[in-house]
Amino acid sequence: MKSDKKDTDLKLIAAAEKLFAERGFDGVSVRDITGAAGVNLGSLTYHFGTKEKLFAAIISKKSEPLVQMGRRIVNSRKTPPEKLSEMMEAYAMYILHDEPILKALFAEMLLGGTRLPKSTNEMVMLRNRMFIEIVKQGIKQGYFRKIDLESAAWNFFGMMAAYILYEPLAGKAGRKAPYPKPYVKRVVRAALDVFLTGIAAPKQETAKRKKK
Repeated sequence: MKSDKKDTDLKLIAAAEKLFAERGFDGVSVRDITGAAGVNLGSLTYHFGTKEKLFAAIISKKSEPLVQMGRRIVNSRKTPPEKLSEMMEAYAMYILHDEPILKALFAEMLLGGTRLPKSTNEMVMLRNRMFIEIVKQGIKQGYFRKIDLESAAWNFFGMMAAYILYEPLAGKAGRKAPYPKPYVKRVVRAALDVFLTGIAAPKQETAKRKKK
């Protein structure tokens, strides 16, 4: 009996994950999920209670590796700039390539996050604290200048968040498609270049223009 329950749980989770990734939370009904899972209509209520609770369980489980990746990077022996590069690439690759379901997480955040598990909010704040820890190391070691650390954390991850939310609307890949790894790497390199070096011309170039 327990084996049957676990099997039904897994079927519901697999079906819901695929559908939420494709259509978002509001684009999926209980009937859609149970139909795709091949189980009866009442199974979702019996096993998870509500569609919201099923969604929260999936998002919570898929978010956990982001914290583990962050901790590993913070504790590595790499330089602070290398840590930031690895953090952004790991973050972007996981969401854009490995786990497209997490695009739905960002959409839910825009709507107030009331359907997200508490663990998701804790993950976001912990992610920001890990970024701040790396930048503090960099300031101390002379890699970075002093900045508003809290705002910088939101801006750092915000570059990828904006891309995750809006690019599918304008691009051809769509919400559900995982992006190719080379494409994700290119996007990350561009974001890091702007974040770490800015877009202002070098001082010598500015001086040349003034002389002209």
